[in-house]
Amino acid sequence: MEFTVIEGDIADQSADALVNAAGTPLRMRSGVAGALRRGARGPINEDALSKGPAHLGGGAVTDAYELGAEHVVHAAAMPHYGVGRATTESIREATANTLAKADELGCESSSFRFSAPERPDSNSRPARRSSVK
Repeated sequence: MEFTVIEGDIADQSADALVNAAGTPLRMRSGVAGALRRGARGPINEDALSKGPAHLGGGAVTDAYELGAEHVVHAAAMPHYGVGRATTESIREATANTLAKADELGCESSSFRFSAPERPDSNSRPARRSSVK
């Protein structure tokens, strides 16, 4: 598997699939989800919600609408709002399931966002490591 690291807004990327770091409800409010929702210029949030809630580590696929992709894969790595945080295990499982789903869809390229805002309480470094193992 080949990886290319690109710095930029995921909503501006071109790939067969863009990956949304989702919570289990699949609601697209802010962060990566919000950027993809705004870039899609279509009912992507409604589509995602109609396929949820997803199990932790699972996800769903929607059309990408006006984004530079065919699909958006919503990777449910975070528990329902207010109930907990993403774990190394949930991120690893969601990443594996996303790659499997992209393969099923015949995708040759997928765009993930691997970094998170650096905060004192952030577990982004272990999350990035677990995603690419």
